[in-house]
Amino acid sequence: MKKIKKICILSNGKLPVPITEGGAVENLIDMMAECYVTGNYNFSLDIISIYSEKSKQLSDSIQKIKYIYIKTSPFISYLYAKISNRCIRYFRFDPIFLLSYLRKATSIIKKNQYDIIIIENKASYVEYLSRHTNAKIIPHLHNDIINNTTFRNQQITSKSTLILTVSDFIKKRVETVQNLSTPVVTIPNVIDIKKFMFSEREIQLSYRKRTEMGFTDDDIVCAFIGRVHPTKGVDKLIEAISQVGLPNLKLMIVGGSFFANSKDTPYVKKLKELSDKIKDRIKFTGYIDYNDIPLYYGISDIIVVPSQWDDPAPLTVFEAQASGKPLIASDSGGIKEYVSPNVPLIRRDSSFVDNLANEIMKLAKDKALRTEIGKKNKEYIARHDKRIYLDRIVNAIYNH
Repeated sequence: MKKIKKICILSNGKLPVPITEGGAVENLIDMMAECYVTGNYNFSLDIISIYSEKSKQLSDSIQKIKYIYIKTSPFISYLYAKISNRCIRYFRFDPIFLLSYLRKATSIIKKNQYDIIIIENKASYVEYLSRHTNAKIIPHLHNDIINNTTFRNQQITSKSTLILTVSDFIKKRVETVQNLSTPVVTIPNVIDIKKFMFSEREIQLSYRKRTEMGFTDDDIVCAFIGRVHPTKGVDKLIEAISQVGLPNLKLMIVGGSFFANSKDTPYVKKLKELSDKIKDRIKFTGYIDYNDIPLYYGISDIIVVPSQWDDPAPLTVFEAQASGKPLIASDSGGIKEYVSPNVPLIRRDSSFVDNLANEIMKLAKDKALRTEIGKKNKEYIARHDKRIYLDRIVNAIYNH
């Protein structure tokens, strides 16, 4: 491959970067940006994002990277979200023609003559962009969005120079596309390890917050940290906690239904009704700014990721281990690729709730075991520190 002079990261247009409204994909874009700023690369980097005043202000202080913001109509974005969810679910078709974001982004890309365009988790942009640029197009998949059932999957893959995935699980799904000739490379997700290394001051802040939330020193706090959605299995976790007959076992649900723009969806309301029988043992925090998330890991004694879908590589798995906490997760998607051998993986079958309750009970009754497993988890996840993230991506581009 010839020398790369200009790379553009195109966010999917759902949430802004730098991160101000949540989002795992956006968090990883930020880590790429941090690698670029602190590294020594011989190409320029632009990042295209949906507009946010807060994100714009943050980007003004970031050197070396050019952030380009696109303003869109909130109504059109809402309409697209409603229609696309149904089109993708029932017809495997993404109506991107509704998106002014994509049209405006394409205009920017045409003017700037990039060598490489990395599309973050929006494979349906590939075909449209390929008609308007000679740049090499690389979709970076964080979800199962290219497989043998994806609408126009062969056209999307043939127009892609390289496909990056966050787990081998997603890579194998891409490889179900017939006549696939485009190389597919797994770039493991990463984490800012330092963010979850607690100083004495941060330990004190977590303890103070724990007390403010009504937890005592004798309480064992089991936590779910993430987006509260039916696929995430929070209802299963509530049922499991209800089965465990330990009065000092408490449950903390950290997160909202849709990042910063969260509201009480029918599912959230269902969870609150389901938790009525343990209402004195459960706390719902709602959406928490990502910068404050380490505080809630500090409060927790056990972290559970009870996903009920093929979760490709949830960042909670990384964060829990980096925080030195014992973790219990479902045997879903790419999760098994990122957990230490000490993490119990629960099969998603009819016995899921019972088995989850048993694993929670085992950890809740043994403080020494929690400490031992937490330490081993922390050692294991150190291999996924963010410092190597952009290097891995750039190496994959040059090698393919």
